[in-house]
Amino acid sequence: MNRLFLLLLFVFNVTISGGQIINPSHWTFKTDENKDGEVELVYKVKLDHEWHIYSQFTPDGGPLPMVYTFDKSSCFSLVGKVSEQKPIDEFDSIFGVKVFLFADEATFRQKIKLNSSPVSMWGSSRWCCTVGAASSECANPTIIEPYRSSS
Repeated sequence: MNRLFLLLLFVFNVTISGGQIINPSHWTFKTDENKDGEVELVYKVKLDHEWHIYSQFTPDGGPLPMVYTFDKSSCFSLVGKVSEQKPIDEFDSIFGVKVFLFADEATFRQKIKLNSSPVSMWGSSRWCCTVGAASSECANPTIIEPYRSSS
C-alpha cells in the first residue's frame, strides 16, 4: 500500500511540475549583402502580447542581458558588435534598477567581412523574456538554433 501511495505521489508530482513550455518569442533571420564584401546579419524577434525581452546592455544587478556568440572562423571576421534599436528604459521594482527592454518586436544586426567563399558560420544567442511590468515570471534563457550561411 505504501509503494502504491508513493508511486501515485510521484506521478502526481511529475504531472503537476512538468508545466508547459513557454515560447513567447518568434525569430526570423536574413542577410543583407553590400558591395564591399560585407554582409549584415539581421535578427528580428516578434514577442507575444505583454512579453518583453531585455537588451544586451542591461545594467549590473538587473536581469540576464541578451548575449550573442559567434564561433570563430577563417571564413569571416566580425565588424563591430551586435547593434540594436533604441530600447525602452524603465525602473524595475524586482531588480531595483533601470532596465532596458524591447516590447512587441526588435531588430538586431551584426556586420561581418567575408574572408573566403563559401562561408560557413555558426552562432547562438541567449536571452531572458518576461511577461508584464515588474513580473517575476520569466521564460528560461533560450538558445537560438545555430545558423549556417553559404555563399
